[in-house]
Amino acid sequence: MDKKKIINLGIGVVLAIVAIFVINSRLQERERIIQRLIQKGQITQVLVANRDIKKGEVIRENMLGFVKIPSKSLKNNALQSPESAIGKVAKVDILQKQEILSNMVTLPKGAQSLSEKTPPGKKAYTVSIDRISAVGGNIRNGNRVDVVGIMQLPETQGQTVMTLFENAKVLEIGGGKNLESITLALTSEQIKILTFALQNGQVKMVLRSPGDKAEGTAFQPFTYQTFMQKIYNAMGIQPQQGPVQQAPPSVEIYRGGSQGQ
Repeated sequence: MDKKKIINLGIGVVLAIVAIFVINSRLQERERIIQRLIQKGQITQVLVANRDIKKGEVIRENMLGFVKIPSKSLKNNALQSPESAIGKVAKVDILQKQEILSNMVTLPKGAQSLSEKTPPGKKAYTVSIDRISAVGGNIRNGNRVDVVGIMQLPETQGQTVMTLFENAKVLEIGGGKNLESITLALTSEQIKILTFALQNGQVKMVLRSPGDKAEGTAFQPFTYQTFMQKIYNAMGIQPQQGPVQQAPPSVEIYRGGSQGQ
């Protein structure tokens, strides 16, 4: 290979690298612009089919994808999360890349809606939660949980931990593997308690055994003072009830006497 060909080849490689860099930069800039528009609410994501879905077919996660559209073009019945379609049945043929609307899917025969799964006298209440607070993401639909609140109360030193209510039924979990939310069946009073706790602290879920029906620990506060009392008891130490009162300093006066001559 002569020198001229080597130079031309080198120039070609350099130009290809520059072109790749320019294209990549433009793609990154385009993505940044899209993210800014999403944050401003001008662009939104809608659910589409990754492949053709036949009428009567149960929709799985790998059948779904997203496309970004202007928010002003969003249809009222457009589905925007995988959870809104996964496990449902296609009522019509859905083509690849076609936007999925709520009237295109339905629950499987015999399946219950959220309202039908909610026991009489209870209401469905959804809270945002992370995997750690939800027992490492191991909570499933139909499980029973205790809800523990962690709050800073002005009347106590440090945080107060207490079971807010027990044996609550899990109706649904959201977010798939990421577990972003959990929907519980609660009474109106429990909803008020949980809402207050979420506004003034944090909550964690405690998973129950299916055979565990015991209750009676709700609203038994565990505070810093409770913790220290248990430590003292374990060490066999009687805690002081208050600071040791020291006697005030005193001065003794001795009078000198004179003997008569």
